[in-house]
Amino acid sequence: MRREIVKFADDVFAILAKMDAEATTLVHGFHAGLCDYAGHCGVTTKRYEVPIYRALKQHLVALGYVAEADQPYEDGSHRECDVVIAVAGKQRLWLEVKQAWKEWFSNQTATLKTNGWYRSYLLGPGQGGVARTHSLAQDFEKLETNPALASDYAGVLLIALESVRDPVDAEIEEFTKFSKPAERGWELFRSTPLPDRNDKSCQVSIWLWIRGVNSVAVAAQKRESSLATGTACEYATVSARDNQAILLAEENPEELRARACTVFRRFLEHERKIKKAAGDWVNSWHWETAIAEILDLPARSPLVLRAAQTLRNLEQPYRLEYYDDVDRFERLLDRFERCID
Repeated sequence: MRREIVKFADDVFAILAKMDAEATTLVHGFHAGLCDYAGHCGVTTKRYEVPIYRALKQHLVALGYVAEADQPYEDGSHRECDVVIAVAGKQRLWLEVKQAWKEWFSNQTATLKTNGWYRSYLLGPGQGGVARTHSLAQDFEKLETNPALASDYAGVLLIALESVRDPVDAEIEEFTKFSKPAERGWELFRSTPLPDRNDKSCQVSIWLWIRGVNSVAVAAQKRESSLATGTACEYATVSARDNQAILLAEENPEELRARACTVFRRFLEHERKIKKAAGDWVNSWHWETAIAEILDLPARSPLVLRAAQTLRNLEQPYRLEYYDDVDRFERLLDRFERCID
């Protein structure tokens, strides 16, 4: 069976490379590739993984695999798995597909863009991110803890958009040290990164973890053991309202940035007036107050407190006149977005 699994991993990598090469549709004058495969397919929703895993399924079928997309888990949860493949006879492999947007060439702006939330998508709540039902870490847990998959194989496919100078390797290493997937029965396969034809400083790296049959029982036993000995990870205490604010921000990043720009400028102007009236420097507001208004959250919410402390540390020493510089103010907005991660 090991031979079939290795072949399957090689086939997946070859298919994704082919999909990247064939996605020559021009979007805003630039090749779509895997980075904007949704644009290549004419999809305008923000579920970017969907056209990728559905096309992956079609290519697998063309290679002779029996595969279906959007298949319900057999546990009564009404959740669906991205792709289910017969890898050896009737042995099934349940595959979840995830994209991570760390840094990429944007065909909308013709510049490099970064995503302040990609760490949350990779690491999940166990590493201080907010609870996400669709993070990479929680895909592992979802596959491991489903008793209906105990006699099947499971896989997690990560397609990471990154720069050559700053790939996702460090985050994957952090995830590996924290989650210990190998100890839970997962084997990692990795392909050679695919260069972005629009910008040579960017690339797409592909990671595939596969868990063997019956590994779910081993993982469950280890999880129970860790809970009994008190070594299980402690998730960050984040409220449901915090989670909702994060998800809304992710769905509307431009609106979030515009709102942050408006709120920060208003607070800065308020400080200018107080400073002018006092004739000396007066620190009249706290980061918590502004961030709470931007996110529409209480000033004492865990998310606001954590983001404010991070931003406060990044912006030291704080000087009102710094933000007269346009680039410095834009950096403030960039840092705020990263603080929401």
